[in-house]
Amino acid sequence: MAILIKLTSKGPIFFKQERYGKNSVPFTLYKFRSMTDGAPVKANSEFSDIKSYVTPFGMFIRKTSIDELPQLINIIKGEMSFIGPRPLAITDEKVLRLRRQNGGDQVLPGISGLAQVNGRNNITDEDKAAYDAKYASHVSARVDSLLVMETFISIVKRDGIFKLESDNRSPKKNCWRKIMINKPSDISVSIVTFNNIYIIEKRLIELLNIFKLSKVSKVFIVDNASTDGTADFIKNIAQRDKLIEPILLNENRGFGFGHNQAIALSNSKYHLIMNLDATPKTNETISKMVEYMNQNYDINLLSPLVRFPDGSIQFLTRNEPTVFDLGIRFMGSKWFPKRQNKFVHRSDGYDHKQIIRNATGSFMLFRLKVLQEIGGFDERYFLYMEDTDITKSINQNGKAIFSPDFEIVHEWQRRNHSASGAKLMLKSMIKYFNKWGWKLW
Repeated sequence: MAILIKLTSKGPIFFKQERYGKNSVPFTLYKFRSMTDGAPVKANSEFSDIKSYVTPFGMFIRKTSIDELPQLINIIKGEMSFIGPRPLAITDEKVLRLRRQNGGDQVLPGISGLAQVNGRNNITDEDKAAYDAKYASHVSARVDSLLVMETFISIVKRDGIFKLESDNRSPKKNCWRKIMINKPSDISVSIVTFNNIYIIEKRLIELLNIFKLSKVSKVFIVDNASTDGTADFIKNIAQRDKLIEPILLNENRGFGFGHNQAIALSNSKYHLIMNLDATPKTNETISKMVEYMNQNYDINLLSPLVRFPDGSIQFLTRNEPTVFDLGIRFMGSKWFPKRQNKFVHRSDGYDHKQIIRNATGSFMLFRLKVLQEIGGFDERYFLYMEDTDITKSINQNGKAIFSPDFEIVHEWQRRNHSASGAKLMLKSMIKYFNKWGWKLW
């Protein structure tokens, strides 16, 4: 091999480059050189015509993946494994950053992995990072053996060696995607947690029973870097109940960012965003909401009637906010009561179906395809206003509907009345009005 490389092109036999492995620690990766000695150093996705830089013999060893064989040295040194997320260079900064956020860098990198058998160079950076996180949370000998088999099939088919040209083709989905990715189903759920160890066990016992009766296909529990043991509890319960898909993040980037990690991995028809302290009123509530959306194809978001534990209504059928409306709500219910009642449709918003302009994030049933098309939640909001923002986006791409035919119970936490909550709320308000325009009155 070394002789053929030297005879067919100028340059060294081995290609050596700093890559990032487990916990994003750098190491030197070895490959057989497949590109010309003067090829620019950048990510494969940044080349407009990478083939022009690949040597004739390099083309052969790339298509057969022989160029990866020197990575056996890295495996012997304990820097890599046969299966795992691909070790990336600093030029793949976006994927590296996403991995650090979603936990995809918590395992040894591999010669092949889940992303490599699902499109390799023909999938987006977001998909690569999502596949890496998916693998990191499902490491097992069974999964690795199945991915070895799929890798062999990909090599034979030469899938994803180079990025597809701009002919609108899409990478072929491999037969082994079922190893890690759910088959399309009616509904998936995501719940974001942060330091919820004191309630999570009790809540999941109740909710999992409802989810199973509702034939939910997957429940994503996204933990925003809890420090109280919540993440360990989620990991343990996921090992006992395959319905749960844990996503354990390394940092807390907010409610919307957390849910977006689940939205990217979901493969269902509908996706339910809900709070841990929200409970469907009956075991049939979720199923009936899905049935309603199946019958109404123009509805992309369905919002239920929300009650307090004592049965009283939470007035959450709100108008689009103005600076004045949000300001007087901060001041308390005694300020401009007629205006505040109008903002929440207190007299006319809870006894009939209607378009909702400002839905609550405690329980939102989305048509997943549309949710993914709009990019999920705007991650600029750490907390507050992200539900208002996404309702507006949905109404620009179909309908967001409130219906009192479906009810949930929610133990509403009014953190925005604390000093820290008020500060977060104010920041989110500014971001919202900067995005959609400042409506004062």
